[in-house]
Amino acid sequence: MHIQRYWIRFYSVGHFLEALGWGLYYAISRIYIKEFLGGTYTDVLLLSAAEYAPVLSSAFWGMLADRFGRKKFILLGLFSAPSLALVGYFGIPYVQFFVFIASLAWAASWPSIIAPIVSEKTESGFRYGVVTLGGSLGWGLGCSLMGFIYGFGNVSLVTLTAGLFLALSYIVFYLAFPRKYDVAHGEGVSDFKGIRNLPRTMLLFLLAAGVSYFGISWAFNVLSIKLYVELGRNEVLYGIFYGGLTSLIAAIVRPYVGKLSDQIGSLKLYRIALISYSILVTALALSRGFITAILWLIPVYPFYDISLVLTVSRLAPNHLKASALGSMYTVTSLSGTLVFIAGPLTDILGSQNSVICASLLQFIALIMLFSKILKA
Repeated sequence: MHIQRYWIRFYSVGHFLEALGWGLYYAISRIYIKEFLGGTYTDVLLLSAAEYAPVLSSAFWGMLADRFGRKKFILLGLFSAPSLALVGYFGIPYVQFFVFIASLAWAASWPSIIAPIVSEKTESGFRYGVVTLGGSLGWGLGCSLMGFIYGFGNVSLVTLTAGLFLALSYIVFYLAFPRKYDVAHGEGVSDFKGIRNLPRTMLLFLLAAGVSYFGISWAFNVLSIKLYVELGRNEVLYGIFYGGLTSLIAAIVRPYVGKLSDQIGSLKLYRIALISYSILVTALALSRGFITAILWLIPVYPFYDISLVLTVSRLAPNHLKASALGSMYTVTSLSGTLVFIAGPLTDILGSQNSVICASLLQFIALIMLFSKILKA
């Protein structure tokens, strides 16, 4: 079958559609809560918690997929489409509820979707970079289109369009999924004992990743509102800078970042990303006007994302890739869920001071990574 033979290409198309849908949602969601519905920073961070909390189940879904076959779990992602589509029709707290359901569907399917990409011992970084290039382009287009779609209708039209693209993406992923990586139909089917032991082999790294992700989630939820204000509360301009231009730049660098990870090692690249994020977040907190928008375009996330995923993948054998990735998403989602506790502190300290506090967490994570356990 043509789509099976060239599955990497079709995976990139699927990731493009999936990221386009989420890009539409993310570009409108924070300002929808804060500016349109009159919510507080606590409400914004509660929305972030609703996005991340269901992903705590990723390790569970990864275990099931490794045990019973990965392809069938991709279809669970389809449930995210109607949930995300309904977001724009409701206010607080229903927005958080529908986002929670959409995120749960994503968590159930994503470890299985990513597992084939990182299952080869060589060039996994390059392959992940190529596939996520499509995601970067989709995210950028989605964020850029948000303002125009909102201009033609309202928030509900934006989220309805987002749900449509999500549905199309999971259909593409399901059709393109390569059969040889559906481990329950071949050799190396994981047993639950091996899966239970997996998180202990990655404990220190996952703990550091969790601390880092808490800081990043806290900072950029707050900074997204600042970006909107600094750009004069212009929805079209905000969408273009929030994800449009940023993702275009990320799409260009992702394949090269993947190659760099293969050459110097994903763990070293992850440490570099932590330092870069700490500096960038502090600069964004102190910046004003159009300088904030320019700083927003600096593409640190491709380095962070690719190095994180590949480090986790390389700590696990092939038949436990989905479990390893699920464990990673569980830890990062725990950080994203707990970020709501920073909401009242942010409302008290203000955006600048709270973002500077969040940037310090990158150095704490970096100190944790300089361990003999991870130097092997």
